[in-house]
Amino acid sequence: MSIGFFAYKLLGAAITPPGVIILLLFVLGAALFRRPRRPVAGSLLLLCAAALYVMSTGVGTRYIAAPWEQGIRPSLPEDEENAVVLVLSGGMWRGSTPDQFDLSPHGLQRIVGAWEVASRHGWPLMLSGGLPRGGGISEAEAMARKVALWRPRVPTIVENKSRTTWENVEIASDRLKEMGYRNAVLVTSAYHMRRALWMATRKMEGIAIYPYPVGYLADQCPLEAIDFLPSASDLELSFLTIREAIGLLGYSLLRLF
Repeated sequence: MSIGFFAYKLLGAAITPPGVIILLLFVLGAALFRRPRRPVAGSLLLLCAAALYVMSTGVGTRYIAAPWEQGIRPSLPEDEENAVVLVLSGGMWRGSTPDQFDLSPHGLQRIVGAWEVASRHGWPLMLSGGLPRGGGISEAEAMARKVALWRPRVPTIVENKSRTTWENVEIASDRLKEMGYRNAVLVTSAYHMRRALWMATRKMEGIAIYPYPVGYLADQCPLEAIDFLPSASDLELSFLTIREAIGLLGYSLLRLF
């Protein structure tokens, strides 16, 4: 990497969020150690700056997201077994008219990974996702329209009533049992898989679940200098992981009461 390119990236990180916010917190925290001294407030600001810096760097996401994602490896049933590929929706963008829509990046990664598995093994797809806020087509129907354009085509089952991950697996469980399926390949983003699998194992009794995470957040390529610079994209990845961990902890605690 050239010095000029790194300087360009460093300048961009320093003058845009979250880098400029980290610098501001650091300067304010350091200033509070001067007279009149406010060490407690200064220490808190420096701690916030350090935490925000770690969460917004590429090297930070490796220590936050990678252990969380790598804990569950992809698995599949035997080819001859009758299975359904269950893909959980990941959000969608909508325009001003019903025909203007698109899947979110995470949702697109999920449906592509699910379609690849389904087409390779000859299994049907169950597309799970209800109506978005404000109405319009459901997320499941948006996924179905995408899949209908791809070759080879695979059979699709649309589940468009669920609004949350809990409802995704609960409604899918009833549908699968009605159709006689006892094997489900669960496809969702790698950062979301732990919470989704935790729910699925509790709501889909009698169905063998095979997790198939896709769309990994943590990059495993060799580290470079720019991986130590803060960026909004890396901060988002850290927040996604932390939110999932808090969500799983919350559900686990609720089960105790």
